[in-house]
Amino acid sequence: MFAVIWAWINFTWFASAYDTDDWVFRLVTMVQLLGVLILAMGIETMFHSLVEGDHVDNAVMVGGYVIMRLALVFQWLRAARQDPARRRTCQRYATYLGVVQLGWIAVLIIEADILTTFLVAAPLFILEMATPYAAERSMRTPWHAHHIAERYGLLAIIALGE
Repeated sequence: MFAVIWAWINFTWFASAYDTDDWVFRLVTMVQLLGVLILAMGIETMFHSLVEGDHVDNAVMVGGYVIMRLALVFQWLRAARQDPARRRTCQRYATYLGVVQLGWIAVLIIEADILTTFLVAAPLFILEMATPYAAERSMRTPWHAHHIAERYGLLAIIALGE
């Protein structure tokens, strides 16, 4: 759940500030949706590996997450080019997200038991959640309160099953 919800929250805040509604934005959003589908395809395999107890087989699931996040890195780099006033903030987002994705790629490659996987993933969860704070420490992005409230309302509707 963390992977889907956190990626969704980050995309929501990004889109609130930088949704250009052009073909590039839409194409990259479709790549992110593809990442969600890949992540979902790996859930059964991951849970099956937990039952087997040998190692956590989360490669497909983490791969889908990395696809979603790298697409967002691309979006932040694009925003950096198009918003000179907030270029440093956008570049920090892209840099921090990119570095954390290297950690997730390591999780994807390493076949570890449950405890080791948790010990490697826990700092990555923390770094993921620290990225917005660290990226916006000197200048905030121009998000829109109405858009954020609407998106969070939609998430609640989806989570409750409409």
